[in-house]
Amino acid sequence: MPANWRKGEALGKFALGSFIIGLGLLILLGDVYSLDFWTWAALLTGAILVLLNVARAALKLGIGSFSLVSGAILLIIGLTRMWDLDYNWLAIVLIVIGVWVLARAASSRS
Repeated sequence: MPANWRKGEALGKFALGSFIIGLGLLILLGDVYSLDFWTWAALLTGAILVLLNVARAALKLGIGSFSLVSGAILLIIGLTRMWDLDYNWLAIVLIVIGVWVLARAASSRS
């Protein structure tokens, strides 16, 4: 097994473990402090996905563009929910995904 593959696998396991612990903490603290679960779950998931890609880039493993875009969208959704801003998220997510697909198609042309 190549060393880079092992590093990538270890990062993925670390991210998964962090996600599970974070969800457990959200459930526990949500009961105590009346937190909006979905707002904080979006923030948690988005932060983990973005930080996972930052770690991949720092280790020169290559980033996952879909997970990076997904993480950024989840962070934005979580922040706007936390600040009580109202947007049509389905439309925004579809537009962002469409732009991402077009950008990948344009960059892969020879």
